[in-house]
Amino acid sequence: MKRSKFSVLTLLAVLLLTCGPCRVAQSVTEAAPVRTLRVVMDDNYPPYTFRDEAGELKGILIDQWRLWGEKTGIKAVVTGMDWSEALRRMQAGEFEVIDTIFRSEAREKIYDFTKAYARLDVPLFFHADISGISSGADVRGFLVATKSGDFAVDYLREHGITGIIEYPSYEKLLEAARDGQVMVFMVDRPPALYFMNKLGIQNRFRETKPLYTGEFHRAVPKGDQTLLALVESGFAKISPAEYKKIEKRWLGAPILSEGQMQFLWMGGTLFIAIVSGLFFWLWLLRRIVTRRTAELREEVAKHQVAENALHASEKRFRELLENIQLAAVILDLEGKVTFCNDFLVQLSGWSKEEIVGTDWFERFIPAAEVASVKAIFKAAVFDNTIATHYENAILTRAGALRNLVWDNSVLHNADHSPAGIASLGIDVTEHRQLEEQLRQSQKMEAVGQLAGGVAHDFNNILSVIMGYGSLLKMGKNLDAQQQDRIDQLLTAAEKAAQLTGGLLAFSRKQVLSPQIVNLNDLVMRLQKFLARIIGEDIHLKSILNQGGLPVRVDSGQIEQALINLATNARDAM
Repeated sequence: MKRSKFSVLTLLAVLLLTCGPCRVAQSVTEAAPVRTLRVVMDDNYPPYTFRDEAGELKGILIDQWRLWGEKTGIKAVVTGMDWSEALRRMQAGEFEVIDTIFRSEAREKIYDFTKAYARLDVPLFFHADISGISSGADVRGFLVATKSGDFAVDYLREHGITGIIEYPSYEKLLEAARDGQVMVFMVDRPPALYFMNKLGIQNRFRETKPLYTGEFHRAVPKGDQTLLALVESGFAKISPAEYKKIEKRWLGAPILSEGQMQFLWMGGTLFIAIVSGLFFWLWLLRRIVTRRTAELREEVAKHQVAENALHASEKRFRELLENIQLAAVILDLEGKVTFCNDFLVQLSGWSKEEIVGTDWFERFIPAAEVASVKAIFKAAVFDNTIATHYENAILTRAGALRNLVWDNSVLHNADHSPAGIASLGIDVTEHRQLEEQLRQSQKMEAVGQLAGGVAHDFNNILSVIMGYGSLLKMGKNLDAQQQDRIDQLLTAAEKAAQLTGGLLAFSRKQVLSPQIVNLNDLVMRLQKFLARIIGEDIHLKSILNQGGLPVRVDSGQIEQALINLATNARDAM
């Protein structure tokens, strides 16, 4: 009954406010006006609403509702309390209007909302000692504090955050953060900044970008469109100047006054005008310079045509030198490099910038040849005697020597005086190396022939030694020690014969005879002989391959290789 009576009265009030002197209906012409409207809101949302030290409600919304009452003739009785309690008591029907409320799907089922009158960013705040938080998903595993009944609770739960601790007000939540009880919290940005500055903890916490932006609405019970129209029409009567005056009272005024701002705007406009004038003047000057530059370019082009005609032969000559597969260099009268081609760059390892302008003799000619090369240069340039097909070495950047055979050509000025020298060089380094290798192979062939002759004669002597050794071994009166000594003599003679065979093979006078042998047997057969070679003070140990090791080799050469290895090992020790 209470609700229906109020609805009728509010309807009449709206009609009276909107229709002026006109009559709504004959049956209600004498209806009494509505005198009060019960409004509930959060009492802890500065600067919109908060309590002063005496406990009185103050803020932007309190002044707006007071002005709303003056405009409508209806007294708005505003009550502030903890937000969760405000939601509960509004749903219980104790109030007609609830303010400072965000719109959501769940709330749209029980309320009708006015248009939004404020947009509020809602970020996550976290302690400065914590890193790696940039979104709601990053706080999984953390205990996140928020205000009881706030839309942030629904947001966190929708995103899978279950570790939520609720506080009755923003102030209580921020006091807990100050005392170290809260490390992460999700709070609307305006009250968060207000209480952090008030409590002196603004430097302890960081914030993410807004996870969502909420909007403040005013709401009435679902279906009461008359009351909703009454609320909206009353706030529509408040002028922008009156809204601005209220906001200025609670949000403060700009540092610059309107007069100062106007002066600053005029000064800025004047500055822009001056800058624009300067830009126009520069543009005009640039056009003049561009036109004059074009005229100068035409004059230069005419002179360039004449100059190109004079230097056409030199240009063609340089192009030829640049592309030829020979080292090409031009020196002035002092021996400075004025031109070099890519072939010389690749050959020497120096870049063109490092070659051009340097002294040719200091950079490229070995110290021992500088005097002779300079003499050739002077004779060619000043004595008009050309030395062709002379050879000298040049130094590369890596310090290597490259042999080149040069052809020289003297360059002259227009008055036929000498201007420098142009040289073409053929790289013959590899050719000289091949010649040296040929000489070495010829020497080795001569050594091989000598070794073959010596080995052949030595092999005949060994045959005599082995024959007499065999005769001695056939004696009947030999004891064991004599027998062993004769065996060692014959073994040494056989090894010498094998060495001789190696020399014969080296001299290509003996054909190798590879055959399959067991390498283990070959090593065991040499055991005693190797022990005698290395001496009694060195212990010889043979480690054989299990199961034998058949290989196809020339036995004599393998035995010689093993003897050489044992001898080298002994010498190294």
